[in-house]
Amino acid sequence: MNNPVISVIIPCFNYGHYLEEAVRSVLIQTEVRWECIIVNDGSTDITEEVSMRLAGIDQRIKYFAQSNKGPSAARNLGLLKASGKYIQFLDADDILARDKLRHHAAILNSHEDIDLVYGDVKVFQSSINESGVKDFKYFTQQLSGHKKVIIDELVKDSMFLINTAFFRKSLIDKAGYFNNSISRHEDWHLWLRGAMKGAYFYYDTNQAGIVWVRAHENSLTGDHKKMWEEKIKARTDLNVFVENNRNDIDSALRDYFERKNTYFLLVDSYKYELLYGSIFKGFCLCFRAILISGKAFCHLYESLHWVKERYKRIS
Repeated sequence: MNNPVISVIIPCFNYGHYLEEAVRSVLIQTEVRWECIIVNDGSTDITEEVSMRLAGIDQRIKYFAQSNKGPSAARNLGLLKASGKYIQFLDADDILARDKLRHHAAILNSHEDIDLVYGDVKVFQSSINESGVKDFKYFTQQLSGHKKVIIDELVKDSMFLINTAFFRKSLIDKAGYFNNSISRHEDWHLWLRGAMKGAYFYYDTNQAGIVWVRAHENSLTGDHKKMWEEKIKARTDLNVFVENNRNDIDSALRDYFERKNTYFLLVDSYKYELLYGSIFKGFCLCFRAILISGKAFCHLYESLHWVKERYKRIS
């Protein structure tokens, strides 16, 4: 298709054995005005073989390869190659609902004020038809709005998984590309930057817009220590982003975010130290959090929980 409306971007690192199922979920979409961009992030498995074969099946499927640089760089390459005005990310081991592209494109077409729409997630292991498929509400905050309404929740943690998001490519013009130095929470980092630039987020309740996410031990989210480290790095970088964009962000929103993010950076840091680093440093950071928030019982309870988790982990 010469003029795709939607660009589906699939970064893939050694998930060649799952990739075809992900792409098949794009091929059967009720919306046909799409391009599917597969980015091979330096895989050493069958990813290239599978990608080349799929690209030969349908000219809307495009294949690009790079040396291993991580998911942020892979998605950025996909964005640079994208022709559509709407973007849908899809991890190589996950599956889109058959009507997702049409349904979410219709929402953005009819609501010019909405920059990003997201929906619900179902978790599966081997097949989306298996009896063990479950709704996964933990990672999905049911919230629509912009500015403080969104930042108040999003600054705490991610509100949705990356594959559920369907957004205007113009959001990248507002927020910038993914930060290549961040390998976890990179989508949360991007959404927060967009929210600070005034992007409107919309939660969609319709099951037509769901994504199936595969649960398996090789998932990137399985490395808990790395997840903690990257979240702290992302929070630190967000403060730098705000400082570098002070003139482009509403002053009240900027000040509000800086206070909230600095506090949560402190909280995340003391939890990380108690779980993986210096217990002494962890309790020092915990007491700083108490002085800022006044929530002594809450933070002391949390700190004891993470010390307990530390000894469970190493025993």
